[in-house]
Amino acid sequence: MPEEVPAAESFMLVASFNPGYQRGFKELKPSTRQRFVSLAFNYPDEKLEREIVESESGIEQADAKRLVGIANKIRNLNELGLMETVSTRLVVDAAKLIHSGLPKRLSVEVGMIQPSPTTMKHWQR
Repeated sequence: MPEEVPAAESFMLVASFNPGYQRGFKELKPSTRQRFVSLAFNYPDEKLEREIVESESGIEQADAKRLVGIANKIRNLNELGLMETVSTRLVVDAAKLIHSGLPKRLSVEVGMIQPSPTTMKHWQR
């Protein structure tokens, strides 16, 4: 028989949801969404994103600036109707590849344009 356990006064549930992330997955019903507080996040401004990329990857400031610039250009390609665009995480991945010695153009290709977990693990060894 199920047992009801009262939550402590300080109990908090935090959930993450990316609306429209993948085809085939349904959006939350409005009645479900109404039960949550919602926070929307945008990309960091260019200066902060460059600092994040530099800090997380160890690459030079000029390279971080170029990578963030490429990411922003891709993010603004509205006419392509991209389901998903370049996250800061992918920019950091490309930067780590550059820092590891992979050529810059190839790092952007595999880290930001056609990322896959297998590719990233291979190049980050």
